Amino acid sequence: MAIKKISFLLAAVWFAAFFVSCSAVKEKTISVAGISISGEGSDYLKVVDGDYTLKVVKDKIIVPVKLELTRKYDGKRYPEIWSVKFIPLDKSGVSLNLDSAVEAGTGYDMYAIPADCSKITGLLKGEVGDTVRISFVWGYYSNLTGYLANKSIKNRIMEETGSFKLAIARFAGSFSDGEIEDYSDRGHDTEASEGGE
Repeated sequence: MAIKKISFLLAAVWFAAFFVSCSAVKEKTISVAGISISGEGSDYLKVVDGDYTLKVVKDKIIVPVKLELTRKYDGKRYPEIWSVKFIPLDKSGVSLNLDSAVEAGTGYDMYAIPADCSKITGLLKGEVGDTVRISFVWGYYSNLTGYLANKSIKNRIMEETGSFKLAIARFAGSFSDGEIEDYSDRGHDTEASEGGE
């Protein structure tokens, strides 16, 4: 009798977990405008207003974001971008990270993959109005404490994200003294060269 009860309870738990998994949000579109960008790149880049879709792919969340060059880069530092962060915000504009002292800063932010950071470097060498689309991935640099924590955070991102902001690390590297590379003979439409829109 006891074995039957245990088997029934295990089956009930499995069914509940399966139901929650199936009912979790797999895709979500948010409409945004005037997205904030912090860091050195904020002087030259903006997020194009519009609709952006977060999509669950296996154990990751992916969201493509379109950036536009608003001012021609005229600095002497080589604009090598090595870190770009997508910070999910709730509908009131508050970072999801701030809701939990235990998890703050550890699991909600999404990062551009290295290849897409290079696309931003290329965009900064272009002309005003050029655009490029980069993908941010949650779970790409996953160092969280376990599957249950990952799943909980992933579900919360999908359920509660209403907007976002970007943080771009400072430009890395610099030209030698008095040397500023001429980009005038390079392509202007970064997206077109990649087969984009």
